[in-house]
Amino acid sequence: HHSTDVDQVAFARDGRLAATGQSDGLVRIWNVFELVPDEHSTPGGSLPTIVRMDNRGERFILTREPSWEASIRDITVYSAGTGQPLGAPARLDADVETAAFSPDSKRLAVGLAPSPTGDPGKVVFLTVPEMTLTGEILVLPSAPVSLAWNPVGREVAVVCQTGELLVDRPDGESVEQWCASVSGPRSRVNPMTLFTAEGETLISLGPDGKIRVYDVSTGALRYAPLVSDPDGFWSCTLSRDGHLMATMTVSGEVSVWDLERGKLSGRVLKHPGWVYRCRFGPNQETLVTAAHDGKVRVWDLQSGALISGPMAHPGEVYDAAFTPDHRWILTACRDGNLRIW
Repeated sequence: HHSTDVDQVAFARDGRLAATGQSDGLVRIWNVFELVPDEHSTPGGSLPTIVRMDNRGERFILTREPSWEASIRDITVYSAGTGQPLGAPARLDADVETAAFSPDSKRLAVGLAPSPTGDPGKVVFLTVPEMTLTGEILVLPSAPVSLAWNPVGREVAVVCQTGELLVDRPDGESVEQWCASVSGPRSRVNPMTLFTAEGETLISLGPDGKIRVYDVSTGALRYAPLVSDPDGFWSCTLSRDGHLMATMTVSGEVSVWDLERGKLSGRVLKHPGWVYRCRFGPNQETLVTAAHDGKVRVWDLQSGALISGPMAHPGEVYDAAFTPDHRWILTACRDGNLRIW
């Protein structure tokens, strides 16, 4: 149980550990198999803004702000085993918007907002756990919104507020800009970018409500952009093998896309309101959704039928995930409780 609502949940890739962030600034690391906190947590007193866990489940990062109006310029790396910081926080010269670990967890890419003095948005790189700047900088045309590191390669991809997708290799090679600003009317979307697990495909969800799928080796589109919803999408998630992607729209629809063929896979899953998060089952035949109406649902992807739930909660459900053996579902609710089903 948490004393306040759980704002964020970040799971280790193997599903063994989960980091939860509360609105009072406390972050706990949970052993998902035992369903008890490991007795290690970060101190409270301020609002956690960004929580990210590395691929190994050994480290996580946390940015803080002492109030809603304050700037967010400190970023700290913690040990998931002890809950203690691995070193002093890095103090940056602009607000932190997004961040991602490198595949080996030895570097951190941090997206910074434009500064009040007119400096543009940028991505800087830190060594871990020393938290020292490497000196490499990717200058952006606007504020970064989403950032991803290729899980098996060297590339870092960032989507900007104005729609640009830029790809950088932070080892001295030149920056490649794969698409210009997206023109046309903006949808109510959260632009984002992510790599598939094998690192050969890059997916960009643009502010125009379209999904673009790129070949990482060439930077070329694999096929024409996919249209998700006229009102735009809220978030997305990938299957483990990277062949399927589920998008969540602001109108409550969850669509599953076949990324190999570039088309919808199965039926659209309709909800009465926003879906905050969805995750594929380990066998990639099911999908669990966590929704604004306080209910968690499990769907069969082939038929589009509801096969479990709705599992009712006393408040909005921000996250839900299967355990690796597909036997249990862990949910995070606004009432501050983690539940297993």
